[in-house]
Amino acid sequence: MPTDSGESTCWATARPGRPRVYTGGHEWAAMKRTPVALQCLLAALLFLLGHPAAPALATTYCSHGVCIDTVGRSGGGARFVGRHDFAVPTRIDFSLELQAMKAEPAETLSRLVPPGAALELAVAIPTSPRDFHYRFRFRYQIGDPGPRHDEAARYRIPFGGPAPRRLTQRGNGGFSHRGRVAYDFKMPKGMPILAAREGIVASVVDEYTRGARRKSLAGKANRVSIAHPDGTIARYVHLSKGALVTVGQHVKAGQRIGTSGNTGYTTGPHLHFEVYRAVPEGDSETIDIRFDDGSPRGAAPVAGSYYGPGHETPPS
Repeated sequence: MPTDSGESTCWATARPGRPRVYTGGHEWAAMKRTPVALQCLLAALLFLLGHPAAPALATTYCSHGVCIDTVGRSGGGARFVGRHDFAVPTRIDFSLELQAMKAEPAETLSRLVPPGAALELAVAIPTSPRDFHYRFRFRYQIGDPGPRHDEAARYRIPFGGPAPRRLTQRGNGGFSHRGRVAYDFKMPKGMPILAAREGIVASVVDEYTRGARRKSLAGKANRVSIAHPDGTIARYVHLSKGALVTVGQHVKAGQRIGTSGNTGYTTGPHLHFEVYRAVPEGDSETIDIRFDDGSPRGAAPVAGSYYGPGHETPPS
């Protein structure tokens, strides 16, 4: 199941007459390999050209919304600057593996990068003009790890349409959801997907058209993530191409954000819905929710039961 996180690697070696560049790791938002390899190569050239007379070159290595800007230093080496395209703070875990180089302030660190900001992560400086190499790796997690879920919050049914839909999986399902609290509603393609709570659109992935039970499609699902006032984030996954919202847009509870689909690693058309909070280290923490059924306690989702359809609210 794709999450609002990922990992990527760039590795370069400089030996006299033998520059070598590698890319590796994995990224759940499905990196396009050719552009990534080219970005890594350009980043490596900063080091291969790095000497006191070299200009301060710059290039960017991006992995679906998270970018590492590699800025060459006139004295050799490079600065690594992290930024992202999301509408909420995002934690970037950055690490360097170095040979014949030193890192300042550290080889491994984490930074919470605000939306629209670019923060320096580290500087790598060659300690020898020969036979040095570096590898940088980064992970990211969308969301601020500080806030807590508002336990009084009640969620609307996250889809509309003409009929109720069956909740086929909840937490720790047989096909997926291992170790996570998430909800799969079986439904045909083309049903309206509705925001379960109001919030700000944190991220949108809207580029895929294929879906099947193939590992090669893992991570290749269209999805919308919405940040709530309490800092938690809801994810709506496997949508059809054609999102109806954009990053940074405010949405109301019940507003249509897209349509159901069958993109990514799936056994058939359905909506995957979950709510999570970011944590200081590691992956996100998913949250048990309650639907608004008019009662003070709300209704806990039960696998095998039918829900909805929800009431659609027109946009402002």
